[in-house]
This record gives sequence, C-alpha cells and structure tokens, in this order.
Amino acid sequence: MKILVVDDEKIAVARMKSTLEKLVPDAEIHDFNTISGYKKSGETDFDVAFLDIELGTGTGLELALMVKEQSPKCNIVFVTGYSEYALEAFKMHSSGYVLKPFKDEDIQRELDNLRFEVEIKKEADKPFIKTFGTFDVLDKNGNPIHFKRSASKEMLAYLVNANGEFVSTYDIAMRVFKEPLDSVMSKKISQYTSDLSKDLSDAGFGEIIIKQWKKLRIKKEAVDCDLYRLLNGDTSVVNTYHNEYMTGFDWAKFSPFRKI
Repeated sequence: MKILVVDDEKIAVARMKSTLEKLVPDAEIHDFNTISGYKKSGETDFDVAFLDIELGTGTGLELALMVKEQSPKCNIVFVTGYSEYALEAFKMHSSGYVLKPFKDEDIQRELDNLRFEVEIKKEADKPFIKTFGTFDVLDKNGNPIHFKRSASKEMLAYLVNANGEFVSTYDIAMRVFKEPLDSVMSKKISQYTSDLSKDLSDAGFGEIIIKQWKKLRIKKEAVDCDLYRLLNGDTSVVNTYHNEYMTGFDWAKFSPFRKI
C-alpha cells in the first residue's frame, strides 16, 4: 500500500507516520509539509492520501484535486482540527474525514472502509490464492491457473481453508466429495492430488502440497493468499472482502473464516 501524508505541521506528520507504520507495517509512506514539496517529488500512484486541509500557501482540498488527477483511484482522507470543512470534503467524494487529535482506531477505521479497493501487491514468485468471493489461483502474470479437474481445484480450496493444518483423506472424502472413504474414493483422491501437483508445477510453482500417510496440507509459506494476509493483520486486503468466502463450495458455508 502506497500512502501519502501531507500536513504543514511536522509534529502532525510524525504522529500520522507513527500510526500508519504501526497499523500498516509494510506500507510505503511518503510525507511532505507543503504542496510544493509533494509536486517536486514527482511521486504518483498513491492508494491512500491523508491530507491536512489548511496547508499555509494552499489547502488540502486543492491538493486532493492534484492527487486525484494523477492517481484517480486514490482514497482521500482529510485530517483537520476544524469540523466545518466536512461538507466540502463530502462534496469532493472523499473516502473519509478525521478530526484532530485522532486516535489509532480512527485511522484504522478509515483504512477498513476505503472508498476504492487497494490493489493487492502480489508476491511474484508465488501463486496468489483468492478466497474472498469465488476461489481462484493466479499465476505469476496474474492469470487464473487452469486445473485439469474441478475436483482438484476444490480439494486445494479445502486445504487452503485448513490454514496449513493437515487434513485427512477421510475428511476430504466426507466433506468435499460427500462420499465414504472406500478404496475407490481413495484412488480418486490420490489421482486428484497428483493432477493438482502437476497443474501447479506446469504453472511454474514448486512443492505446495505436503503429503503424508492418508493426510494432506498446504505449504503456507509457498503461497500468497488474501485470507492468510488478513489473518496476519495485513489491512491492504480488508476492502477486497465483501462478506463472501469461497462461494460455490457447500462446505465453505460452515467455515470459521466465512465471517471475519
């Protein structure tokens, strides 16, 4: 997440940076005390901008227009000690409005309710697993990976839902495929597992599925996943969650992650 902070008070900038570094530790933060400082930097493509409204030689309202011109999907959050600017901020369709002095939870609330979704920066050497909404797995170029069998894909989804814990083949048979684990089903799961590993390998990814006697698990450190990011406190994925989790899979309706 790339964040812009502009305030003519150095103490206010330091306070905001400290809060953001705590709430979004992996964020790229750019801070300035003047509009001219921002313009000279040449920085663009911000995801969120926290702007003071009174900036000495100009206003945060004017600055917001400049930022939006270069970064149309930037979420503008005005930060000020004067409530009378709220109407002007509303007219500009800003993402949020925070009154000084603010608390950490005020900033967290704004980050949790951004107007525009923040694009998730994916780890290039890992498949990106999307669990919010429909389940999908993206390759290094951001394209959906093709799975030879839909059963293999659903089995992968079930392993992702297990959050890195081992899952027995009995559990997979009963919950995913709704059939008892007899010799026929055991062979099917074995084939699905083999096909799944090959599909991921063909997409350029190494060992992701860990196999032991009659149980499987996903190697969490080998994947990038919106669910795992959220569980680790990454707020950049919050706005991609719209109360939908792995839609289309019956067992997902009972997942503890369905309502986060």
